[in-house]
Amino acid sequence: MILIGLIFRGCQTEIPAEKNEVPSASEAFVLSPSEIFENCVNSTVHIETSSGGGTGFFIDEHIIVTNNHVIEGAGWITVKTSAGEIYYVTSVLARSENPDLAILETEATGSPVTINSHILREGDALYSIGAPMGIYPCISDGIVMKRNHNDMEVDYILSNIHSN
Repeated sequence: MILIGLIFRGCQTEIPAEKNEVPSASEAFVLSPSEIFENCVNSTVHIETSSGGGTGFFIDEHIIVTNNHVIEGAGWITVKTSAGEIYYVTSVLARSENPDLAILETEATGSPVTINSHILREGDALYSIGAPMGIYPCISDGIVMKRNHNDMEVDYILSNIHSN
């Protein structure tokens, strides 16, 4: 299901300015899964290509991140917003096989996701919004199984969220 191996717990959540330390997950997030879905669904898109599909999320007003394998070899790429609007991708700004990421530009607009993975700990609850079997938007849940930082300065989060 989604988000390029980056699973986010909430959108537009920031560390309180009066705290110098990172809050625990229980302090930072008190939203129910349905509230998280409502707050975050406008940050995600369903991506369709000439060779398949996947999910992505906004990191800026017209900029979307997805997996490179979702767009690899595609003759055309469209994004479908949670409102059902469909837009063509106007440019592939960057792509990488390792890590499996692509950055796309589109005329679609959405709310940029704020990801603060530093507050996630093993055992914390996670929520993922995506398009299993092309059914968009859907929410799934799981937990943080392990966090791993690799040589490329990438923070991977292993979870048990089911992704069809």
